[in-house]
Amino acid sequence: MNGDVMGGGVVVAIAAVLWLAYLVPVWLRRREYLATERNAVRLQQTLRILAETSELPDEVRMEATARTVAEQQRILRRAEERKLAAARAEAAAHARREQAIAEERRRAAEEAER
Repeated sequence: MNGDVMGGGVVVAIAAVLWLAYLVPVWLRRREYLATERNAVRLQQTLRILAETSELPDEVRMEATARTVAEQQRILRRAEERKLAAARAEAAAHARREQAIAEERRRAAEEAER
């Protein structure tokens, strides 16, 4: 019985050593991976902060995405249409005034003729 217990203990010890031989490198690789990941995140955050705080001309800061360009074009088109409508209305009002003046002159000429 003594030999069986001793043999069983040796088998358990060998199994424990094998598991440690497997797990220690896995743990070390995992630790190294996590450290590399943390360093990459820190570097990314640092670069983002530097990019945000660096002094750039306004032309470089301006990002012209397709959506913002389309929106600006729509705004300009609406403003141009409003200007055109106002000019048409003003021209029509001017034409009505001219027509009223011409009508008034014609009436005055008819009155003078009578």
